[in-house]
Amino acid sequence: MTDTVLTIINAIATVIAVISAIRSHRYYKKSRALADYTNMSKALVEIEKMLLKLPEALSATNKSRQKSGRGVNLEKVICDIGTELNASYNEVHSCIPSEHAEGLFEFEKTDDFILLKYINGYINGEAITSGVLDSTQFTICQTQLMKMQDYLKKIIDAMPEKI
Repeated sequence: MTDTVLTIINAIATVIAVISAIRSHRYYKKSRALADYTNMSKALVEIEKMLLKLPEALSATNKSRQKSGRGVNLEKVICDIGTELNASYNEVHSCIPSEHAEGLFEFEKTDDFILLKYINGYINGEAITSGVLDSTQFTICQTQLMKMQDYLKKIIDAMPEKI
């Protein structure tokens, strides 16, 4: 009799443990999806910061040319902008979940453009030629960042279904 009662109690405890494990797994999947959503949103904000910083470089170049270079240290301003772009770039890399990283980072390189090299050109002064930025490279950079932004928006829009 006591063996039967103990067996029934063990069976009930096992069923409860299985149900709890299933609920715990569901919770884990949802919390993981929420963390991915948060990280993707953070990466999107960083790319938007980069898109807002780029025109500041053109503005600094224009100011430098208009005032004959007086009062504007173009190399320093561009270096500061490059440093901020690099920080945002690194933040994007640290935030992107691995399953989406490859798709996003394919926009970083084209046949004649490498995003990180362009950003480093801001920092070390190579992006400035005769007091101006190369408008072709600037336009390519801006276009690639917009493509990255669109890619992230598509992924983020599809994510709430998992949460």
